[in-house]
Amino acid sequence: MLVPTVGAALIILFARPGTLAHQLLGLRAFVLIGLVSYSAYLWHQPALAFYRLYFVDDPSQAVAIALIAAVFVLAYLTYRFVETPFRSHGALRLNRRQVFAFALVGLAVLAAVGFSGHHWRGFPTRNEQTLRLGQNGGLSFACSGADLEDPRCKSKPDPKVILWGDSYAMHLGQALADVYSDKGLWQMTLSSCPPVPGFTGAPVKTTVTCEVFNDRVINKLRTLPHPEQYTLVISSISNLSAPLYQPNSSNTFDELSKLGYKLVLVSQTPRYPGTKKCLKMHVRSDGDFSSCTFDFDQTDNRTFFDQLRAFSAVHNTQFVDLSRLFCDDNQRCSIQKDGVLLVRDIGHMSTESTGKLATFLRSQLRPSEQVAGAQPAVTKPAAQAH
Repeated sequence: MLVPTVGAALIILFARPGTLAHQLLGLRAFVLIGLVSYSAYLWHQPALAFYRLYFVDDPSQAVAIALIAAVFVLAYLTYRFVETPFRSHGALRLNRRQVFAFALVGLAVLAAVGFSGHHWRGFPTRNEQTLRLGQNGGLSFACSGADLEDPRCKSKPDPKVILWGDSYAMHLGQALADVYSDKGLWQMTLSSCPPVPGFTGAPVKTTVTCEVFNDRVINKLRTLPHPEQYTLVISSISNLSAPLYQPNSSNTFDELSKLGYKLVLVSQTPRYPGTKKCLKMHVRSDGDFSSCTFDFDQTDNRTFFDQLRAFSAVHNTQFVDLSRLFCDDNQRCSIQKDGVLLVRDIGHMSTESTGKLATFLRSQLRPSEQVAGAQPAVTKPAAQAH
């Protein structure tokens, strides 16, 4: 941004009458571009956004040139039939009070649409398939950074299973509540906040910072009576075994284990870069995502699973590998199982996957209590483990 800003300032300072710059910028074509520039600015973003929404991929160079040309055509029409009439005195035969009234009504309508979209989290019913990509907040969206005693974040009074982590823990919430319906789930989550006390590198939240939230959680865990009665499930998009989170992560697991908690570390989902494109293509058409398959080696977090497994072994923690829900023995993976869409984006589990996820987690966490007809988790040969 600095270069064009400085360039514009130099033109303003030195494009004086009689100079080459003044003569060049005085040409009719450049004057016209200047007149329609604001309208072009308003049109270019929706033009590019709707193109990406419809065609998924970014435009090619030829298409980009065509889009720019279309933007300037729209900009000229807007300038000619909207801007100019409003600037011409008496052209619309409206006085200031009427203009103000129309502007106020328009502002109220836009505000109402905006607040409605915020309240309903968009307007997904315009396409039934988009409902399948809705956010998965676990027990409640309110549980992201909520007060730890918020009743919305407990599936029953005095829960004995605790879920701690970021949004990759949140999407486990409802499934874990189903698995532990007898014990109850207590969701302690904050989006974009790895469950590592003392970590300060997370994005700053408007309600509570990651550091403050994690301090609240760890202090609560330290003071709960009879920690040996609790199962603590931890999950995050972050690789908690990475040097970035050491030694805090290791120290936290060791402390909680010594306190008596039964620790469970649930991995991320296998993150394939092409998932987002595949979701966009099919959500607008047939809603069949069976062709959205990939090899495990194509995922961008493929090395994390072995690292987290080793980390869990060192810290007396049960490890649950979610890649086994997505991938078969040949390490061929799919984001859809038996017609059920497992993810809503590149990595977060969808709400409709709750049943599949609960069955898988039950097979890992409570294998002796699997319900009839539940499918056991895929067990990979040692040579193919990742």
